[in-house]
Amino acid sequence: GDYSWPLRWISILSQKIKADFVASNGIHTADSAIKMLISGAVAVQVVSAIYKNGSDYILDLSHGIEKWMEAKGLNNIEQLQQYGQTMMPANPALFERVQFMRYFGDHS
Repeated sequence: GDYSWPLRWISILSQKIKADFVASNGIHTADSAIKMLISGAVAVQVVSAIYKNGSDYILDLSHGIEKWMEAKGLNNIEQLQQYGQTMMPANPALFERVQFMRYFGDHS
């Protein structure tokens, strides 16, 4: 699924607004859930993935996230979110500018 817009906006807004963001839209794999959590989401919604794959798929997603975290030496979701914060630029405006240029550069 396409989760680029939610990923972009959670990344930007989580740096500017002190609020909890829950990611939805296009999260069908552990990798996409991890990207959302790293970007600043405190949780992810995976309803479409459950409809498509059944309720047992939650365990697959959870195991995928745990496996990735273990490989990175992370013990809990809070550490995963902190890991994401270390990857964010010191000046979020630079990230916004790059994203703006990338988007409108493709649509000229």
